[in-house]
Formats: sequence, C-alpha cells, structure tokens
Amino acid sequence: VPPVSQMQRLPEKTLRIEWAGSPGLFVLQIADRIELWDMRVPRCIRVLCTRFKGYDFRAQDGELYLLYPKKLTVVQGVLKA
Repeated sequence: VPPVSQMQRLPEKTLRIEWAGSPGLFVLQIADRIELWDMRVPRCIRVLCTRFKGYDFRAQDGELYLLYPKKLTVVQGVLKA
C-alpha cells in the first residue's frame, strides 16, 4: 500500500469497485459505465459496458456477470490486461 501522499483519487462519479481477479485490475462502475482499470498505473484499460442499467455486477473467474431484473449477462474473456 502506498503512502497516503501517493494515493490517487478515484475517477469522478465512481459508484462501485470490484476486484477483477488479477493483481492491480479492478472493475469500476463510473456513472452508468462499467470499465476495467489497472490501478497500478492508474488507467482505464477498456470500457466493458457503456450503458449499464442493471442492479449489480460481479467479476469472477475471468468473466463479468451483469445482473438485470429479469436476465443475467455473462461477458467472457474481458478481465485481462
């Protein structure tokens, strides 16, 4: 863990952070977008979902699970740098 003076702020409108299963990689919900971030840098690696209208998401075993009221979407192979 870096000293407080070296810590970076999260992007504005960040609502949630989920570990992506690999060192330094995290899935961030920023407003209605879901993005994969490398927090060692920190920088966005890719946008995973541009208009997330679901109620939850999970990163597990290299896959992203997007939960909606009446469906579950599994996005495979997107949680790698």
